[in-house]
Amino acid sequence: MYEDLFTNDEDPFASSEPPTTPTPPEQPRKRSIGSDKDRLAMWHEAGADAVLGLYKHDPLIRASIDSQLQADNDPQVRKHESNLVYDELGRLIGTKSSPMNTSRAQTELMEAIRKDFERKLGITHGE
Repeated sequence: MYEDLFTNDEDPFASSEPPTTPTPPEQPRKRSIGSDKDRLAMWHEAGADAVLGLYKHDPLIRASIDSQLQADNDPQVRKHESNLVYDELGRLIGTKSSPMNTSRAQTELMEAIRKDFERKLGITHGE
């Protein structure tokens, strides 16, 4: 009257068909993380992968990155306002504020002084 489930040789939960979803292959590790240099490189790769994924799937991110790249590559766009003050003849006469605030301002001032000095002495660099 009652069947004994435990004496049957067949597994009642076994399926005659293989599973329909294949298991994805295991991805090999890209590199070991033994040093700080490797960790930093992996961190940069993860950030780049995240940005690439956002670029592919989000139109606002895509438009923002495209406009930023266009602005960075456009030579007509001035990156920052100059701190230098010139007279009507194009000679350097001073700065608007102290150039000691940033190293970029110091570098800009030294380049302007060098160019002004070379222009006064008539020095050309093989142009």
